[in-house]
Amino acid sequence: MILEIKNKGQIKQAIYDDEDYNIVSCHTWHIDHGYARTTLREHEKRSSISMHRLILQSKSAHTHHINENRLDNRKSNLKPVSEKEHAKEHPERGGGGQFQNGRLNIRSKLTQDQVLEIRRLHKEGISGRKIAKMFDMGSTPIAYILNRKTWNHI
Repeated sequence: MILEIKNKGQIKQAIYDDEDYNIVSCHTWHIDHGYARTTLREHEKRSSISMHRLILQSKSAHTHHINENRLDNRKSNLKPVSEKEHAKEHPERGGGGQFQNGRLNIRSKLTQDQVLEIRRLHKEGISGRKIAKMFDMGSTPIAYILNRKTWNHI
């Protein structure tokens, strides 16, 4: 079955199995980071859930969309996986997506050489705040680098 979802003036189509109509049809859906999501309300608590999790009733931390289409929620396209298995399914993200160290992390804005330069500058007595301005960054990520909360592998 196909569910049309309005997203920023466009219509996106989520796909799901006919047998899941009763699960899907009783919710209002929106698109978030490419996934069909809905809000559940239970005892005055609200939580957001992806269509694939609702359909699979998944307790798994991750679900791999086999054909890479985040809106294809047919059971034949969904595979519950561990974080490590999911990372292996996405080598284009450095084999680890957001969980990968350093420049291979999809959220990384720095190179290894820049991190080493940040640490060198700090050893020379330049403050983290000044280094942050030099690299056009906030002071928190610089502090994390200096305290080895991030980039601790180098």
